[in-house]
Amino acid sequence: MTPIEWTEIARNVSLACAAPFGAYVAWSGLKSWRIEEGSKKSNEIAEALLVLLVQKKDLIFDIRYPAWVSEPVKVDSEGNRIATKEMQDFLGLVRRYDSFFDRLNAIRSDVYGKRLLAAAYWGETITKLLEDIHAHETRLTSCIQAYLRSENPEAHEGRRAAAQRRVSDELLWGGEGDDFEQTYERLLLPVETYLRDKLLGVGP
Repeated sequence: MTPIEWTEIARNVSLACAAPFGAYVAWSGLKSWRIEEGSKKSNEIAEALLVLLVQKKDLIFDIRYPAWVSEPVKVDSEGNRIATKEMQDFLGLVRRYDSFFDRLNAIRSDVYGKRLLAAAYWGETITKLLEDIHAHETRLTSCIQAYLRSENPEAHEGRRAAAQRRVSDELLWGGEGDDFEQTYERLLLPVETYLRDKLLGVGP
């Protein structure tokens, strides 16, 4: 072979080797980018969930103050005066708890969306942890709903009495050795630990 032919062969071999090498470099770069982006997204989810869970805890603990902090509603939506003091106080109570449920449901909706993303990245452990907290919260929200039914002055006396039997003053207002709050903190701790570990890159 002539020197020119050897040169052409060498060039072709070089090109043939360069193609898969270039593809490998591109694939490695894409893989690294995906890992980096995945880690960034995972951190964002963990941070967002931590913030939402603290907000939800504060909201739930705050609502358990005595009902006297609510303001009576003296006129209806059309500007007509509410006839009795009992109904004014009841409607003030309803408005207070309606505001609570609106804020709680908004936070729960955000948590649900982040939980779905978190489960896609980390598996279903986070789902179980959050479901335990949600179940504990439902004890309180169900008690509040029963309490409102029991306080409605326009409701039938029998229905008010039936609702009253489902009301737990300890659950509504708390007190010394508050079991609801202590259990809530106990359920929240492993969730916070799990999310902080995700931020630190600890665990699977």
